[in-house]
Amino acid sequence: MTKLSPIVLKVGLQSQFTYYDQNIRSDGVLNLANKVHPYYNPYGPDGVLMKNPGNSAQFNPLLEELPGAYINKFNISRIFTTAYAEWKPVKGLNIRSNLGVVSSGNKNGFFEDANTISRQLSTGSLSRVTNTSEMNVTWENIINYQKRFGQHNIDVTGVTSYLSNRLESSSASGTGQLLANQAFYALQNNPANAQISSSYIGSNLLSGTFRLNYNYKGRYLLSVTGREDGSSVLAAENHWSFFPSVAAAWRIIDEGFLKSQSTLSDLKLRVSYGIAGNAAVNPYQTQSVLALVPFQWNDQSALAYALNPQIGNVDLNWERTATKDIGVDFAFFRNRVTGSFDYYDSKN
Repeated sequence: MTKLSPIVLKVGLQSQFTYYDQNIRSDGVLNLANKVHPYYNPYGPDGVLMKNPGNSAQFNPLLEELPGAYINKFNISRIFTTAYAEWKPVKGLNIRSNLGVVSSGNKNGFFEDANTISRQLSTGSLSRVTNTSEMNVTWENIINYQKRFGQHNIDVTGVTSYLSNRLESSSASGTGQLLANQAFYALQNNPANAQISSSYIGSNLLSGTFRLNYNYKGRYLLSVTGREDGSSVLAAENHWSFFPSVAAAWRIIDEGFLKSQSTLSDLKLRVSYGIAGNAAVNPYQTQSVLALVPFQWNDQSALAYALNPQIGNVDLNWERTATKDIGVDFAFFRNRVTGSFDYYDSKN
């Protein structure tokens, strides 16, 4: 009577959360303090810091050290979560699913008072808030089956994977904050130079892979792989591409006619051919985009759209590299001397 292997199911989850709350000080105070005349008194007769002590051409860097004069505050949160489920329904068959999620948020509140180094020649203070959120998802499903019958060994693997990346950001700013103690918390109270902007960047990569490994007596080895990938960053008609590969090896050292010798301790002949793909380009390179530009007509200023210098490539495709290789591995004197020779040719 054949004894069946027990069904094994494993699940796991790991999550990590980090949070940063920091205010980065300006490095301009020390740089400017090294350049001012050291014999000037930064305080006036009333004990208040002067904007231009001694010489009107020199700005008082201590004004930037006053509480609330310069704020560069970051609130950063990040969640990293991984989960898996693994199932072994029968002997030799393993099914596993992996999920990874990374979510992060970044808020930057920035404020420069009117009496700071960067704003000394400008009108009024500067207030700005920037929010950025990012989400990265990786999902893999792996099926593996191993079988041995006689002196034959078979290993079959199938993989699907999904990668998703999303990045969103928004920013708002203005100058001349009416109440300096409101810093960047009330942007609507900035009467001048109000600006808003937002952006979104997204990409997806979907892949499927099949691999067959076979060996006979551990002496004759064969590997066949087929991979299909689809990338959203390429032209619509070129999203998908197929990448095959095949490799074979012969362990000559295991043949009977070399058993009686002791000089050679390893000898293997290898041959392979495969095609690999690369789609490592930024999203939206297939698009020609517009840019907002100012222009004048009859002494009137207005805004218009013009083509950005970046011209989209509507035929953007996979970079494919075909490589063939023939090699020999060898070793002498119980692996004291080892080496290999390879002849390979790659075409992109």
